[in-house]
This record gives sequence, structure tokens and C-alpha cells, in this order.
Amino acid sequence: GDELVLDMSSQHGRGQVGDLLSCYPDTKRWVIGGFFMDSVLRLYPRILASEGLPEDLSGSVKTLMKSGWKPSVDPVFSSCRATIIRRDILGRPRTTSAAHLPVTWSVDGAIDSVSPPPPQEQVRPWSAEDVPLFDEDSDSE
Repeated sequence: GDELVLDMSSQHGRGQVGDLLSCYPDTKRWVIGGFFMDSVLRLYPRILASEGLPEDLSGSVKTLMKSGWKPSVDPVFSSCRATIIRRDILGRPRTTSAAHLPVTWSVDGAIDSVSPPPPQEQVRPWSAEDVPLFDEDSDSE
């Protein structure tokens, strides 16, 4: 699914996601797992996996890791200042597309949390001058 970068400062201390943020405060990247209902998303933490979680972790965090965080669309796109990350085939955030593919965008219009991809090296077209010619006089025997 698509990746979201969220400002989670408004979610500390709020239910299951607040519990997750108290254990893993740097969690800000989420993957969209679908829609739970018409206006409710299902999001999973991008970096965390349930296989590596400690045994003594709270039940609410384990539940969130298994079934996802189910926020309504409104807080995600208002108080969490969502940035939607679309990646190219090499995994780099796509900021422009001449082929009209989906690009990375931010709800507030400013993409400050995603760096643009590095500039591509210019490839010069092939020419006959690139091919070395065989010189019969330079035979070294």
C-alpha cells in the first residue's frame, strides 16, 4: 500500500496509538492497509513488525500491530499533516513524473519530510567515435 508520513505529536496519549507512541515515539511512517469502513483507514507501522516485539509489551500495542490503527480520515489529513509517499521502481520517492504516474504529495502543500531523488547522470548518445578502431600497425608480437 501507499506510505504515509504523519506528524504524530497530536496523537500522544490517545488510545492504542498513544500506547504505541509511548513505547516507540519515533513512529511516523505508516502503510495503508485499506479502509476499515468508508471513512476509517487501516494503517500499519512501516518500520515495526510484530515478530520482533518484546513479550512484555502491552496488549493494546499487540492488537494494533495485528489489526492495524483505525483512525478516521479527518485527523489523519488535518492534525497529523499527512504526506503521501509514492515511490519509483528503485524505491525512491517520486516527486515528478513525465509519464503521469502518481507522485509524492502533502496535504498542506509543502513536502518538507521527503528529500527529492538525487539528480540522474546524463547519458550521452552513442556515436561511432566511441568505438576504438583496430590499428594493424600496432601489432605487438
